[in-house]
Amino acid sequence: TEELFNLIQKLPQNQLAVFSLYEIDGYTHKEISDLLDITVSNSKYLLSVGKKELRQRLSNNKAIY
Repeated sequence: TEELFNLIQKLPQNQLAVFSLYEIDGYTHKEISDLLDITVSNSKYLLSVGKKELRQRLSNNKAIY
């Protein structure tokens, strides 16, 4: 859990904001778009890219152990 939290915190600011609001706080993409003044499609894109980045980083960390 701590490893995942640390990896999440290393995401770029925009990806971190969308990831946190959507996955942790439970906001919808519409709500996120209103809060961050971005489009709904941009919110979905940033979430997708953030998740992909996390999967890649988790995979890389597992290879080290």
